[in-house]
Amino acid sequence: MQTHHLAFALLLPLSALPAQLQRAVAPAGHANLDGITQNTIPFWSASATYQQVHDQSDLAVVLNNTPTTIKGLSLRKDGSTIQAASQARTMDVQITLGVTPVDSQTATATYATNLGPSPTVVLPWTNISMPAMTNISLPNPFQVVIPFATPLLYPPAAGNNLCWELRLRNNSNTAAVYIDSTAFQVGLMANFGVGCTATGGSAAAKIGIRTLQIT
Repeated sequence: MQTHHLAFALLLPLSALPAQLQRAVAPAGHANLDGITQNTIPFWSASATYQQVHDQSDLAVVLNNTPTTIKGLSLRKDGSTIQAASQARTMDVQITLGVTPVDSQTATATYATNLGPSPTVVLPWTNISMPAMTNISLPNPFQVVIPFATPLLYPPAAGNNLCWELRLRNNSNTAAVYIDSTAFQVGLMANFGVGCTATGGSAAAKIGIRTLQIT
């Protein structure tokens, strides 16, 4: 069991927002602030399924209470770890987004439930490249950029939490890469299930949910 709720610093390229808000960073307040921790999951695995839940209360701040078309996501290297550089890699990924009543405290081992009643595969299986990254600034720039094939309209109204799921397989390099993250609150976190062996993989992945908690 693990005891930290973690959140990636996310970059969301957006439409239907004023020009100054065309790119938004979650959690709120981290556009120019490095997170206080890091997360290596799931990119050290040859195959994995990873989910993260963002609470509506945070995204309403991030998106200025504006219904928003999310067109992609980006990640940045953590700037405060001892890792001077991460190694490049390629992998196949599928990304699904869902507007959900499940929040960061009620997410469970039932991944389909976490995604809500009408999830959307915003990126079908696609081969992507993750570049080698070094510490350039604090925080670092967003260098892992994943555009969606099908954008998702997200209305940050009460009860509309957002879950995103990233599935990966055929990861060419399982060396750790430290992604910028933030810990808000100590809580209970479990590793759920034993996964499945993806095409090109040699073993099942066991990946735990990491969720965003706003206090």
